[in-house]
Amino acid sequence: MCVEATNWWPTCVRIANHPGTYDDAEMKGVQMHRLSLLFLATTLVLLLAVLAAPTSRHPSPFVQAAYAQVDDLGDEDPFTSNPIYVDQAEGESDLGEFANDSFSAQVIPVRLRTRRALLTERAQMRAAGDTAGIARLNSVLASEAFERAASVTTRWLDRRDVPTGLFPHTLRPDGRVWSYGDAGSDLYPFLGIATAYLIPDRYDEILATLAAERRLTRGFPQDVDLETLLPVERETEKGMLNVVEYAKDGLLPLLEALGPDPWLYRLREVMDAVIIASDTPTPVGMIPSPAAEVNGSALQALARLTWATDDPRYLEMGRDIASAYLDYALPTTAYIPPHRWNFMEKDSIGPRRFYLGDHGNEIVAGLVEWHRVETRLGLPESPAHRIAINKMMDRLLQKGRTPEGLWYGIIDVPSGKVRDKDLSDNWGYLGQAYLDQAAAERAAPAGNPGTAARYQHAAVTMLRAVTAVDFYEWEKGDMDGYADTLESALYLLRYLDDPVAADWVDEQVAVLYGFQRDDGSVTDENIDGNFVRTVLMYGLSQTRGARLEPWTNTVAMGAAPDGACLSMHLHAETLWRGEVHFDVPRHRLNVKLNEDYPRLNQWPEWWTVEPAQRYSVLFQDGTLIDLEGSSLAAGFPMTLAPGISYQLRVCPR
Repeated sequence: MCVEATNWWPTCVRIANHPGTYDDAEMKGVQMHRLSLLFLATTLVLLLAVLAAPTSRHPSPFVQAAYAQVDDLGDEDPFTSNPIYVDQAEGESDLGEFANDSFSAQVIPVRLRTRRALLTERAQMRAAGDTAGIARLNSVLASEAFERAASVTTRWLDRRDVPTGLFPHTLRPDGRVWSYGDAGSDLYPFLGIATAYLIPDRYDEILATLAAERRLTRGFPQDVDLETLLPVERETEKGMLNVVEYAKDGLLPLLEALGPDPWLYRLREVMDAVIIASDTPTPVGMIPSPAAEVNGSALQALARLTWATDDPRYLEMGRDIASAYLDYALPTTAYIPPHRWNFMEKDSIGPRRFYLGDHGNEIVAGLVEWHRVETRLGLPESPAHRIAINKMMDRLLQKGRTPEGLWYGIIDVPSGKVRDKDLSDNWGYLGQAYLDQAAAERAAPAGNPGTAARYQHAAVTMLRAVTAVDFYEWEKGDMDGYADTLESALYLLRYLDDPVAADWVDEQVAVLYGFQRDDGSVTDENIDGNFVRTVLMYGLSQTRGARLEPWTNTVAMGAAPDGACLSMHLHAETLWRGEVHFDVPRHRLNVKLNEDYPRLNQWPEWWTVEPAQRYSVLFQDGTLIDLEGSSLAAGFPMTLAPGISYQLRVCPR
């Protein structure tokens, strides 16, 4: 007899019937006794796992598990907590080294230097409306995030390939390659942003890498073997995937976070090469690839390039890709995007699947973002494409979600049958698309308010649903799974005010931290960049985008919204002199977007200052000064004495 247990218990516990040892009645008794013991043990493990986690998010620590639909081909396990990750988070509970307080602990009391204690205290401050206190405690969370991101970034900067100036995709001694789809897309952009924000005196090394990859891979970019300096041969479709990934995952976040120079120029070079090399035939012309991932990623890059440059080549290619899917492919597939598609034969290439995680859902985000371009320019296909996009969105809502509102991994095309019921760690990427399409419906002259509300509700639901999935094996337990699921939540929290979900991020980020070793290393593979991305993004959410120059691991800053104003807190372990830099509307200044709409690879804007607007800065001693936003963005000078709490309240005039 085989008893299936939970996902951390042995897969199958066998109770054997030994002839001559027990009679039938005795055997049944033994079996029932063993089953009772197994049930009791499993229940105790589950209870301990739940109680080990902070419970401030939920009125009751017991939350319903998100069960999969029953008509799929996966297993039947619920999406339960894994005690390995509970322990991993507990191992990162001590925040003492990130308090950055003086020895006397005047600013951050010793009793608040564990994650659970700090989050519990902050919840009480939130209930009391104490934004200054929230900002003070957020400074510890931000300091931890920045220090962790800086240590990984420094480790990779120190190991950049000296002869070429490029980053290898691995720190292992063998097989070191500059790969556009790995090192260029997952690692390099986030090392670049972290270096600019936290280690600016080494930013020249990031720029040197850009110059090196342009010099070594002229024309259509090719991966480079760092030992031989020879191009690495790739299949044509794989090469296109790598290069488009570099544009969308590598250069777009650098452009959005750091500005046009030099990132916009390189983005244009890369996408120009993509357009020239596009050789997949469709009824409307050649497009980059038969793969949804590639074409969706290209649409996102083309959409932002159209905003930034108004170059007709980007508009033409974007229109062709959108038409190939919305006018030709999707009506054939019951509006579920196919993974790979022969547009001329109207048939799937390979298995008829749609990947709801990354490596598939890019086409949903790409079509939705491109529709903004169609609408802005008043293109004649825009009304019909809005209807087709809505059919796709509704079909995915019907077939691709758990009952609680999260996303499965893979569904069949065109039936929508669930092929892989594991939760997608990229659920927030689709959440952004639904938020964006909800806005499009509200703005369209013939838009349907009910459709807009449905899509908005879908995003709200998935953000809340994830809070019932604690310590889950995202992406089968890989670090990258936690990095992506937390990134998903942060993307949606930029637009949706959900304190429960924000608290979930504060708790679950400790699991991500647990993948980091004492020497600062994480995996020593290119996906370390995703660790840096999410951790840095999380830290900036705790400062609402404000940064310190110079940043050191002995200074702390946190912030909390206070109506239209921003409450800020700073303190330092040692004397610190520097500047506080406030964020600006980078979507408009860097990319020329007309609004900060939800989109992949944005760098969230939590609280921004308008350069021409005036702001008041109120200190705790009553001093009030008046400054332009441009001055706050350029850097507000401050001197911090050790062990002293500094509080500011910044408000638009």
